[in-house]
Amino acid sequence: MTYVQQAFQAWDINGNPLSNGFLFTYMSGTNIPLPTYTLYNGNYIENPWPVDLNVLGSPENFFLVREHAPYRFNVFDVHYAQVPDFPVDGIAPGTIQAI
Repeated sequence: MTYVQQAFQAWDINGNPLSNGFLFTYMSGTNIPLPTYTLYNGNYIENPWPVDLNVLGSPENFFLVREHAPYRFNVFDVHYAQVPDFPVDGIAPGTIQAI
């Protein structure tokens, strides 16, 4: 598998980082969960699902698998309320996309 580091940051409806939210990842166009990974001590380890977002609205040390592409991202706030404009389909590993 080819692991690709992915930048991602979620924002709330006021334009602030979505502190402590959750990122659910799926196979694009479906509700089939698709794993993401973190790099720990030189090994790729599957992230928990959903992926926790930090105070800046980003996952820590976040990798996608090129062969799993594309992904669907769905984001929820700390109270599990879906964030407007999500879900988003067609997320390709290693690309920068405005969401």
